[in-house]
Amino acid sequence: MDYQFPKRILEEGAETKMDKINNTCRRTILETLKVVLKDEYQEVLKDPVFGPILAIVENKLIYSGKIIHSFICKQLKRPHRFSMQKFYVATGLKFKEEPDIDFNNLKSDKGFWSTVLKENRKVNLLIMRDELLKVCNEWTYVDRVRLVYLCIIHGFVIAKDLRVFIPHEFIRLVMDFEKMRIYPWGLRV
Repeated sequence: MDYQFPKRILEEGAETKMDKINNTCRRTILETLKVVLKDEYQEVLKDPVFGPILAIVENKLIYSGKIIHSFICKQLKRPHRFSMQKFYVATGLKFKEEPDIDFNNLKSDKGFWSTVLKENRKVNLLIMRDELLKVCNEWTYVDRVRLVYLCIIHGFVIAKDLRVFIPHEFIRLVMDFEKMRIYPWGLRV
């Protein structure tokens, strides 16, 4: 039996160049980080929590969740919802809060991000891309790694617009990598 396949929209091997995953999540900031902060990016790529998120960019697994959702909804007879446990299995992002851990306690090291918190300065991804990436080579290695984490958290995990200021809560979290890894990101996404 001869099957009829639908007509191709694109030529074989041609791929669309997508920058937007949803309304606010853009991967170009991560591509820029990969070039400017090579070593720091590679270290974050090995992270057990945020490494798989970077693997999405590395493997160019960009998709539209709305399109996939509409396809699935048309195939199901009734709506389907994911439980928090299934979300954790799919994303690796924790959803249970740790009752005995204080996520607001600051570990100051007199670096760039400690200064941002002390002076109550506002930073967003636009400032990071246009200003901070040009001067970050003067910072300590740890502060540059924190910059990579903040870009991933604010621009990819939380998926805020470039102009939205990063909450100081996130800056405090990247001051302590262990607390950052056990933070319930699944509740914030």
